[in-house]
Amino acid sequence: MHASDSETTRPPATGENDLHAALHAIRYGILLLDAEFRAVFINQAFRRMWRLPDAMADSHPSFAQLLEHGWSQGFYRVQEGDHDRYFAERMAQVERLDGSGQVRLDLQDGRHLLFESVTLPNGQRMLTYADVSPLVEAVQAAESANRAKADFLSGMSHELRTPLNAVIGFAQLLEMQARDRLSAQQAGFVEYIRRGGDHLLRLIDDVLSFAKVDAGKLPVRPEAVRPADLLDDIRPIVMPLAEQAQIFVDWPDPSGFPLLLQADRMRAAQALLNLLSNAVKYSPAGSRVRLECGPGDGMFRIAVHDEGPGIPYDRQGEVFQPFNRLGREAGGIEGSGIGLALTRKLVASMQGRIGFSSRPGEGSCFWIELPLAGRVEEAGPVAATPPPEAKEGEDETGVVLRGGFSLLYIEDNAPNRVLMQHVMATLPDVRYLAAASGAEGLAAARASRPDVIITDINMPDMNGYEVLQHLRAAPETAAIPVLALTSDVHPEAIERGRAAGFDLYITKPVDLAALLRGLDRLLRSRAI
Repeated sequence: MHASDSETTRPPATGENDLHAALHAIRYGILLLDAEFRAVFINQAFRRMWRLPDAMADSHPSFAQLLEHGWSQGFYRVQEGDHDRYFAERMAQVERLDGSGQVRLDLQDGRHLLFESVTLPNGQRMLTYADVSPLVEAVQAAESANRAKADFLSGMSHELRTPLNAVIGFAQLLEMQARDRLSAQQAGFVEYIRRGGDHLLRLIDDVLSFAKVDAGKLPVRPEAVRPADLLDDIRPIVMPLAEQAQIFVDWPDPSGFPLLLQADRMRAAQALLNLLSNAVKYSPAGSRVRLECGPGDGMFRIAVHDEGPGIPYDRQGEVFQPFNRLGREAGGIEGSGIGLALTRKLVASMQGRIGFSSRPGEGSCFWIELPLAGRVEEAGPVAATPPPEAKEGEDETGVVLRGGFSLLYIEDNAPNRVLMQHVMATLPDVRYLAAASGAEGLAAARASRPDVIITDINMPDMNGYEVLQHLRAAPETAAIPVLALTSDVHPEAIERGRAAGFDLYITKPVDLAALLRGLDRLLRSRAI
């Protein structure tokens, strides 16, 4: 026997036996491969994971043979024709992953293994397999629960907005008639009803948005945004709030920064608006809110300084907790305690940062940072900021609807049909028709040929999109203007409504003045 033969067949040293015993005791699957990718050692956990017979494990199989064994056991989630491609990918993973990452293997039997490849100092390659099925299942259950929560809240939003439309709508109707028919005290009562309905509506919107961000269902569409455009988006909303609260707002001039931000323009505006509205809401009358902005460290910071009461030091760790108003629940300022938590999630979804500093009795500074996308000249021309769009239903001339037309309202909610009837009754010579379902509405449209149709989106028999499709397909109703009135306020729903071909898309609870101006615009455009 040659010396080399005796060295090859000698039993492992005591230290090696101890090492193998220790590796067999580990609950992670371990596979040692030599330079030719043949098994040098396979521990017991690996054998159990892959149902590997001891006879095969002790015969020093190649990695390709181990893959074939897994294929024969039906472990892999691939089709028969994908055999060669799958094997090539797995071999590449073993060769490529050298302590630089991990790959999750999702097996056909529902198990999830975390696989990693590491090259040892002796040139051997060690493959480790950890069964992370409980963790993956827990994450999937949490994600499923979040999706279910978001779906539930979305449904609840519709269920709550529909009756709120009647509550707020009738309050608006009474306010429109207050001068002639209500005493000063009654008008005050109506204002309380409307303000309470508006506050409840804001709470619904905040909770729903928070749930959608939590469930990953709030879409984020990053684009190159100029800081000036972002501030222009929110200024028309903030200034009336500040004027009403007697707060002075110092706006920066961002034109000196020829920079572009990488952000979802609408989400970024929402986040900044939350910070500004909080600053205005919690600042005393006659005080000042100051904005500062500027670049630094690859980010662009927009900071909002206020002169409010500040945040107690012992409660500053709770600032971004949802539904936590930091002890201000008993005060006279309305709020849900969710705005800052939502803002943090919105900013994080755009790869940004948020923070604050506050001194009790001296005020607070909240800031957001968004990634820079370059300079304006590097990115080429940026489309000019369009003039602010009129609110849904608004006409830029401010013309008041005069009447003299026929209207069909398709709505399954009876109080909302009654509300629309009374709104139309405030106008002269309006023929009002109502239908309680999509099918009934289509029949009424074909029979009466109204000048304009308003349809709800969510109805039991068919949705508003189907109603619109049928109306456009029939020659006798194809040209009738159709306005959608819906509880779905999310931007993607509004975009879908416009793309579907609705002439106007107005959300509930409806602003009656805006609705009337929208109808006026539609009817005048059709020369009715």
